[in-house]
Amino acid sequence: MSNELKVTELDQAMAEIKRQAAEIERLKTRLEVSPDHPYDGIASRDATIKLQDERIAGLKTDASR
Repeated sequence: MSNELKVTELDQAMAEIKRQAAEIERLKTRLEVSPDHPYDGIASRDATIKLQDERIAGLKTDASR
């Protein structure tokens, strides 16, 4: 294997690593992952839905009285 081929493969591997790192950062941003808090967007959404479901159940109970 020539040195030129090795450099090309290394360049391709480094480009792929950079692409994957950028994708990870994009996904973290989308999920609202931050070192500033322990929550992400999905966990926050799930908690909101749970609270909403509990509130709806309470309203249904009140309405059936």
